[in-house]
Amino acid sequence: MYKNDKYGFSFNYSKDYFKFQRTSDAGIYLAPSAGNGGNGPKFLSQGDVWLNVSVEPDVNWKSLNEYLDSEPVRDRYTNAYAVVFSTLNGYEITYDFSAVAGNVRVYNDEVLALRNKKLYKITLSAWDKVALQQKKQLFAQILNTFNFGEALVPDTGTNSRLLPILGWASINNSFFSVKYPADIFNATMSGAKEIQLELKTNRGNDTYSSPDLIMADDYDKGDSAKLWYLNHFGYGAGGGGEQVLFEDKVLGNKIAVEVAIASPANVSDILVSNGINLIDIVGQGTDVPVLETIASTIAFR
Repeated sequence: MYKNDKYGFSFNYSKDYFKFQRTSDAGIYLAPSAGNGGNGPKFLSQGDVWLNVSVEPDVNWKSLNEYLDSEPVRDRYTNAYAVVFSTLNGYEITYDFSAVAGNVRVYNDEVLALRNKKLYKITLSAWDKVALQQKKQLFAQILNTFNFGEALVPDTGTNSRLLPILGWASINNSFFSVKYPADIFNATMSGAKEIQLELKTNRGNDTYSSPDLIMADDYDKGDSAKLWYLNHFGYGAGGGGEQVLFEDKVLGNKIAVEVAIASPANVSDILVSNGINLIDIVGQGTDVPVLETIASTIAFR
C-alpha cells in the first residue's frame, strides 16, 4: 500500500508486478523493474506498463471540464469519459505521444480527479498499445482501492483481485450505497435497510446467485463483525454443526470479513463494517470475485 500524508490519499498495488518505485512529495512512480539501474520508463521492455500517480496543488481550474478545455490539454487527448472515482466525479482520458527522440509512441490511460484545489492524475502507460489494454483490469483494481481523506486501510488481511467497476450502476438507500454490474443484476430496495440484486436470468422464485445486502439492526457499535455473526446466527449457522470459518480480506479500501461454512471455498457471506454499522452481504451462490467487488464499493451514508 502507498499512502501520501501530505495530500491525503492512499491506494493498494501489486508488489508482485510493480517491483520498483520512486516517490516524491507529489506522488509515486511504479514499474516492473528499474531496468539497468535506470529510473525511467525508457529502460522497460515492450510488454511492460508503468504507473504514475501525481498531484498538482493549488490549481486554478474550477472544474475538470475547464481543465480539459485548457491549452495544451484539449489538443492532447483522444477520448474522455466521465467516471466516478473514489466517490469523486472524474474523467478518464486516453492519449499518446512521441518519446525517445520520436522513435516510439507512449500510450496512456489516465484518470483525473479534482479535490480541494488539487488535481490528481493516475496514469497507466506503455510502449505497446496492446499491452496497455491487457492491463486494464490491473488499472481498474488499483483505482478501486483509492481513498481520499478517510482513515487509511491497515495493511492487514488477504488482498483480493477485484473486477473492473467502470460503468457499473449504483443504488442507494438512506443508510448506504453500492455499485453493481447492471448487465448481470437488477437492483431493488426491500425495506429501508436492504438492497437486493437479482440475477437477470432468474425466473419465478429462483434466487440463486442473487445477493442481498442487509444492514444489521442488532449490531453494537465497535463490536467485531465476527462476534456479530456468531451471536446473530449461532455457531454452526450452516446447519448440521458445520464449522464457521472467517477470513479477513482487503477489498479495495476496506477490511471485510468473509464467512465460509465447513470449507474456505464455501463463502456464504461478506461482512462490511465501519465500526458504527454493519452490512451482511448474503451471497446465495454468487461468484466470489463478483461478490467481493460489490462489497468493495459499499459506502456508508
